[in-house]
Amino acid sequence: MSGRFSTDKIQKEKPDLHEGSSLKFLPVPFTLWVCLAIFGICYLAMQTKNTELGRGDKRSPVTASTAAAGDPELGATLYKKHCQACHQPTGKGLGSAFPPLVGSEWVNGDPETISAIVLHGIQGEIEVKGTVFKGLMPTFKSKLTPEEIAAVTTYVRSSWGNSAGPVDTTTVEKILEKTSERTKPWKGGVELKEQSWK
Repeated sequence: MSGRFSTDKIQKEKPDLHEGSSLKFLPVPFTLWVCLAIFGICYLAMQTKNTELGRGDKRSPVTASTAAAGDPELGATLYKKHCQACHQPTGKGLGSAFPPLVGSEWVNGDPETISAIVLHGIQGEIEVKGTVFKGLMPTFKSKLTPEEIAAVTTYVRSSWGNSAGPVDTTTVEKILEKTSERTKPWKGGVELKEQSWK
């Protein structure tokens, strides 16, 4: 009997079993965070064209405004969205309903006039390349920002063989301020020719 009790005592005095330590899993989240950080840095480095660090915008006012106005991708996108249905992908217009932009004296003229046309639209007769068109062009003053109007007019003035200079945002803003009281489209080419933008 005493032998059995002593065996039980020995069994009771043995240390309790413990679960394995979870500390060995501690590095896993840390490793994942490090991998994610390395991936992010590599991704940004590959996607960033200019990694040079410096203070401020190094563009001059001239190049900054031209960059905003002359963004070919923005101008092309806006043209497709707002103008292409009437003036067509080729810029040749549509029959006697919508005038061509290719070789148009209104497009290739001063940047103020084309800005005014896009801002307020036209309702009435307008002569383009010797042909009279009578219709309605909608206003884009409330649909597009001055930067967007500058971009789309610059695109039109440099596409399909047109070689007029870019329209900058400052010009559009000037016309917008000068015609701020206007609530209706221009009454054709006659009224546009009467305007003085200086």
